[in-house]
Amino acid sequence: MAPKDAMKRMKAEHNKKRKLQITTDPTPRKTVSNHAPSLECKCSMQIKIFCGANNLFYLSKNSSLNHCHHPPLKSKAILCGESNMETGDIDILTLLFSVNVSPSQISQIMEQLKGPEAGTFMPKRVYDMNKKTEELHDFAYGLLPDSNDAEKTLSKLQRSNINHFYILHDNTGLYACSKGCPTNEEMRIRLDCSAKIQADLERLKEDYILNKKSQMLVMISMATDEMIRLVAMYPDVWFMDTTAGM
Repeated sequence: MAPKDAMKRMKAEHNKKRKLQITTDPTPRKTVSNHAPSLECKCSMQIKIFCGANNLFYLSKNSSLNHCHHPPLKSKAILCGESNMETGDIDILTLLFSVNVSPSQISQIMEQLKGPEAGTFMPKRVYDMNKKTEELHDFAYGLLPDSNDAEKTLSKLQRSNINHFYILHDNTGLYACSKGCPTNEEMRIRLDCSAKIQADLERLKEDYILNKKSQMLVMISMATDEMIRLVAMYPDVWFMDTTAGM
């Protein structure tokens, strides 16, 4: 145990630090709070509740809901959301997400565009805003939030009029589906596959925990009009998928 003199010195230093904290200006940060420097600077907000004779609680008339003498928050402490953005800002956010810009980079770009006094754009809020915008766009085209990635991909390809070819498997067999050149109509042709391929497809469904009656997108290939034009002009040009197995 420390001697009495040492205890007195420690107590005096603690009281000195406490006085310094009280006399300094209150900080605007929400995570740190200090006592008001005087009674005149104290917030008048106070809620008084008492229990009556009937064992019910009542709010006293002496309560006050008025706040005062609170220091203003710094702009960095103000979190911005969708309500703080204009229509043009949301269009910029959607455009940045479409080119695979990360949410942290988007938040920095928005802070530079809006200025430091506009507040802080958190990456998580930016991601949530873009997710909400995508869900509204999908809902406008008949896609529900529980739609899988295959349905969303095919719907976006059809809306963008991109020529595509995909292979679909269901409980009746394997089908080749295409939309685009040369007829620009949707076509569906049944493919003959061996018993081994059929067994492999069934095993894939079990691995992905899919219902046997559900449809599974096995393969998809797409080609834009620009790609078709280049291949028609220069037959030695080839486009191929280099992401297989990644």
